[in-house]
Amino acid sequence: LPGTELRLDWWGRLCGKFDFLGFGRTHCPSIWPTTRANLAAICECRNGAEQAQVQVLFVTIDPQRDSAAVLKEYVPYFNQHFGGLTGTPKEVAAVAKGFGVEVEKTLDWGGSDANYTMSRSAGARVLSPGGHWLSSYGSEQLTQRDRVAEDLRHFIAQSNQKEPAY
Repeated sequence: LPGTELRLDWWGRLCGKFDFLGFGRTHCPSIWPTTRANLAAICECRNGAEQAQVQVLFVTIDPQRDSAAVLKEYVPYFNQHFGGLTGTPKEVAAVAKGFGVEVEKTLDWGGSDANYTMSRSAGARVLSPGGHWLSSYGSEQLTQRDRVAEDLRHFIAQSNQKEPAY
């Protein structure tokens, strides 16, 4: 997915950091702003060395409204180090499906394609620097900020060992 200032490897994968992926949309009035606030607080629970090893990425589920330019303005609101990813509807659907995120588009008033709501399963996923899926956190789990920060410390400590090949 195209994004804003992300480090990618030769094959276009995210690399070098633990990635916290949160799926949402800029027009979401409650779920994504709450998730974003929790992820920002989790980032504050870590020391500088740990913070340098983790990045939070917002993956839009609404590419029709959420262009790269929109995400560049919207995503850093809670933390200037957060990144955003968008793409074509087909690309976004494939990424969401790959991470087990259920997405649904519901047409509003009159069935016009311009008036719709996007819904999805909430939470965030954690990937290793090598791109391996380490953990998932639901919305309620993300409110346990100290616990999630401790999990990240554990993942970082374990990363000093050779990462398994899957």
